[in-house]
Amino acid sequence: MKCLGKKKDGSPCDYSQEDTFEFCPDCGYGTKPEASRFVIKCPGKENPCGSELTSDDRFCRKCGWKIDPTLFQTALRKCRGRSEDGSLCKAYIKEDDNFCNKCGYDITTGKLILHV
Repeated sequence: MKCLGKKKDGSPCDYSQEDTFEFCPDCGYGTKPEASRFVIKCPGKENPCGSELTSDDRFCRKCGWKIDPTLFQTALRKCRGRSEDGSLCKAYIKEDDNFCNKCGYDITTGKLILHV
């Protein structure tokens, strides 16, 4: 599968990668729909401006900072909780989340919280 992302110079990435990749190792583009919708706060040129950025953005709309796509690789991880059917949840969670919003897994303690 060829990457649909863009390199830092704006040219198409076209990196050949396996279907199992969640991010392109060359440009950082999120290859899964969930990864592409992931949002981080802009660190800004000199100071954080706080604008929300997605992995599809190339520049911040507020301060004009050129986005480093590798920021999305480090800020995203998968939940290790279990879904109702017993399968691994694998939902994307943010670095500062305490709970998975899909299965209720408590990331801080490693326990599934069931609310009945």
